[in-house]
Amino acid sequence: MLETYLSWYCEGRMDESEFRSVTDHLSQSGLTVEHPVLGCGMLLDVVGEQVKLPVGRILDLVGL
Repeated sequence: MLETYLSWYCEGRMDESEFRSVTDHLSQSGLTVEHPVLGCGMLLDVVGEQVKLPVGRILDLVGL
């Protein structure tokens, strides 16, 4: 079975409902923001470093 991982770079603001809508549409196509091996998503911090976070925590941050 092929697992697909999405690297998604968003320049604008997005609230939690928009984030959920996009990730729901992506999952219907077999895509996820959760890395299949690491079991987490990744965000870039202010200096561009990748930060591993559970998808639930990403949802919390998007909702702020």
